Amino acid sequence: MRKSLAINVAKIGQNLDISFGSIENKPSNSIHFNDILSEWTREFLETTSLTTPEEQFTRLKGLLKLTREHNMYRIEGEIEFEPLLECVRSLTPFREKVTAHVSAYFVPETSAAFKNSGISRYMNDSKPEEEIELESSDLETYSYNGNFIELDEFIIDSLYLALPELPLCKEDCKGLCSSCGTELNEVYFEGKKISPIHTKNCSYN
Repeated sequence: MRKSLAINVAKIGQNLDISFGSIENKPSNSIHFNDILSEWTREFLETTSLTTPEEQFTRLKGLLKLTREHNMYRIEGEIEFEPLLECVRSLTPFREKVTAHVSAYFVPETSAAFKNSGISRYMNDSKPEEEIELESSDLETYSYNGNFIELDEFIIDSLYLALPELPLCKEDCKGLCSSCGTELNEVYFEGKKISPIHTKNCSYN
């Protein structure tokens, strides 16, 4: 397993396209990853059941562009993925296609822009009991050290933020019976509609 998804800044030039997963017509000046599994991303991928390289290749794809702007790099693009979710009403596991439109900046760890940011003050705070207010720009700023930009934290943050807060297996999900816990959604099996069957002692029988 790779340690991180790292890009050498020497390869970026003025801009560089980065792709992963099943992408058609990849740009010529690009770096491609078949999957994004690393020590950083492993926990998220396990949680959303995207653990194998095959699952990631088919269920997770993205196209990002890194652009140099003075001494920092802007990254933007789009990531599509199909995480395994649990319906908040019926507790049914299901997959849903999610699209994340992403944008952020990578700044040198030694730069004034990073040292003055809320993220830097939070990381180096000697009095953790004091509150540090983060600006929206802080949440869109990542640092890099040396000659490599590591994309893992940025990608995982973007995917987490794109997950639905209240996932539903379908918009009109009826949830579970409050008495016996039977799923109330009608299902189809071999072309036949099957209605919910409550347990014998259910008060709704």
